[in-house]
Amino acid sequence: MKRKYGLFLCAMVIFSLCMLSSCDKVGEVLGKKSEERVYDGVIRALFVSPYDDVSLKNCFWLKNLAMEQKIYIDWEVISADEWEKCKKQRLESEEIPDIFINALETGDFVLYEGKFENLEKHIGYDTPNISKMFRETKDLINISSMYSGELFALPSYSAAASQISSSNGSKSVLFINQSWLKRLKLNTPATFDELEAVLRRFRVSDCNLDGDVSDEIPFDFHGFFGDPQSAFMLLGAFGVQFTDSGKDGYFMENRQVKSAYIDPRYKYLLAKLARWYKEGLIRDAALISSYSSFLDRSHGRKNGSALVGLVLGKEESAQFGNNLASSYRVIPPPVVTFEGEEREVKWSQDVFALRENVVSISSECPKKDAVMRFIDSIYSADMSIYSLFGDSEFVEKRGNLDYKVFENENHLDSFGFTGPHFLESGILLSLPDSYTYALLERTQYKKFAVNQGDFCPEIFLKYPHSLLKSLSEAQVKINKVAKDFALEVIRGERNIEEDWQSYEAELKSLGLEKTLAARQAAFNRTFKK
Repeated sequence: MKRKYGLFLCAMVIFSLCMLSSCDKVGEVLGKKSEERVYDGVIRALFVSPYDDVSLKNCFWLKNLAMEQKIYIDWEVISADEWEKCKKQRLESEEIPDIFINALETGDFVLYEGKFENLEKHIGYDTPNISKMFRETKDLINISSMYSGELFALPSYSAAASQISSSNGSKSVLFINQSWLKRLKLNTPATFDELEAVLRRFRVSDCNLDGDVSDEIPFDFHGFFGDPQSAFMLLGAFGVQFTDSGKDGYFMENRQVKSAYIDPRYKYLLAKLARWYKEGLIRDAALISSYSSFLDRSHGRKNGSALVGLVLGKEESAQFGNNLASSYRVIPPPVVTFEGEEREVKWSQDVFALRENVVSISSECPKKDAVMRFIDSIYSADMSIYSLFGDSEFVEKRGNLDYKVFENENHLDSFGFTGPHFLESGILLSLPDSYTYALLERTQYKKFAVNQGDFCPEIFLKYPHSLLKSLSEAQVKINKVAKDFALEVIRGERNIEEDWQSYEAELKSLGLEKTLAARQAAFNRTFKK
């Protein structure tokens, strides 16, 4: 399968960077640094991929970089779904990987004190590419550092974001099977009620003409929380402006930090999804299956027949495969009338040009200087392109900072946009048609572009060490309660009207109100009027 990621318009990031109050570099390294483990000839690296079928075994450019530094790297690739299940146990163990890519969050550096290296002292003459990235991008090192100044993770940054950005920075759009609509003589749904009626028709019709009315999946998505293609994103139709794909459920509204977990619009959506689940409009697999399984359903049967009517997806050829891509088209988010009022759509906004916590190394990592030189080499212009798009067979260098990228059907020999890269200003990219399609598909979403007052990426908010630790510990518990409650309600195991009050009280007892106050203070401090 192919993987496609869009980048958010660089202008939004630059605007946000200029608003920031710089964090002074004060304080000492958090926790006590452990002794390096005895070097056994192997550097152990972990890459957390959005997919469960990725391998770096044939990633020759990566092997060559390691050989240049005279180190051998043993790569472990694990899907994000699996990492979520084992992350706590792995990080609490005595032996952790030496290199982490796309595996950690800011809170991990205080929850697991002393386990990660402060990278700032390793950046200098021997890391020219990383140094250039920080030097050329205003305040990037402060944004990437902890409140007290430590740099436990390197970011990825693209000054060339506008060349491969989606029109409004959203990772997800709604696709509908236009062949099914035509076959059933249905109009494109424009409102939430019309959408629901279409899904019901999909449910009782043999849309794919295989003689079985039970195999059609009216609506599909990937999970309920924590993913750009999760059902949580539908709250954008209710006017909930998420950033960072709704990470931890927080959003901004008129410069006020709020939690979707206790918002009445979320309660309404949850009740709606519970009814859809009961009627068979959504399947249990949408709530719990891996991302690869989600894509498999979108790709349909081997005989070329489609299985899914409506999908929260990315780019159509990646989502549905070449055989079915022409059967789907993007539709705008449905208009929602809630509490007697038609709501303004504010679709999810995501920062692609700047990605935090991409690369870290453990404090016990041996041969740190060689490892840092290896990591730095990935941030060079040529290697950043390989990191994003695949090995040299998929990339043609046409001149200095000028590259042509070819379609990579499997895309298994790169990190994609979840890995380390630095696309410096002046770089020229000629990209495959699928990226052009992704831009065109999102033109209908341009009108839902970000409202600056409702824009608050997590990467810009900083907290003192002790506060961050308490917030991170509380957030783990809050997320678990919210996720369990949502699944139980959707599956009909709990009654949302009877249990909502106790659910809300439980979240507040876990520190939700304290978290909201802390985030509001951080927002006010960072984004001053």
